[in-house]
Amino acid sequence: MNNHIEHHLFPSMPTARLRSARRITREFCRRHGIAYSEMSWFAAAREVARHFNAMSAFVP
Repeated sequence: MNNHIEHHLFPSMPTARLRSARRITREFCRRHGIAYSEMSWFAAAREVARHFNAMSAFVP
């Protein structure tokens, strides 16, 4: 999920510049105590699936 957060924070930034923005964003989050997670595509898909399964348990 490389640069996904940065893509949403800076939608008009050229893709080639998002890697630089990632370093800045990661440091900003660290300084302000904001969670910043990095994971593989597979791990992210698994986390989303678990969340959807948990949420579907609340549907009547």
